[in-house]
Amino acid sequence: MAIPVNCSSCFTTMLLQAGNGILKIAWLFGSCGICSFDVYTAKNCSPLAFFKKHDLTHLLEEIPDGEIKSEKIKEIDKRVKNERFKAIYRYGMTDSDFCDICELVESEKISFIPLKGSVIRELYPEPWMRTSCDIDILIHEYDLDRAVEVLTKKLEFVPKRKNGHDQTLLSTSGMHFELHYNLIEKDAVTDNTEEVLKEVWNYAIPVSDSEYKYALSNEMFYFYH
Repeated sequence: MAIPVNCSSCFTTMLLQAGNGILKIAWLFGSCGICSFDVYTAKNCSPLAFFKKHDLTHLLEEIPDGEIKSEKIKEIDKRVKNERFKAIYRYGMTDSDFCDICELVESEKISFIPLKGSVIRELYPEPWMRTSCDIDILIHEYDLDRAVEVLTKKLEFVPKRKNGHDQTLLSTSGMHFELHYNLIEKDAVTDNTEEVLKEVWNYAIPVSDSEYKYALSNEMFYFYH
């Protein structure tokens, strides 16, 4: 798949090739032929800034070690590798917390549906490729107080803010956990959308290896995410 990305100062186009989840830039490490800025150092014409903004740097292709590299290219390559190591580390930390949460709510006989990054990452070639800053699961509203209590007592999570659709907690590793008790964010849904999201549990499918874990049907998964 080819993705055109425009240079912000002169509309020069980068062509990204996505293969096995790794992004390849068609004209790596060159200069912009129109604005004459170096595309990797100019503040207003930097692909790396674009990737950093959208948390995609870890998906850039590294230059093979056997190829000759300038000092600038070596530095960029180092940054890409560092971002990849950080993404893999973050995934490990997030997945560890996610597994602890699922195991605990399962043991407490609380029905739950994993949401967002913890589910979507399984669609990537490698799960660490989908970065995430928090963990999201949905439970029934009548289970909320009990879930917060056991997470606080048994996993030492710290309750933070609560709003009209979720309760945020902080894990001992520093990961944010959003415990949703409905999917209706008042500023982000229309009346028609709200009517569908109210019925989310009617679109929940039991997961075969768990008694209390559910997954969204394909239709609801696509609609919500």
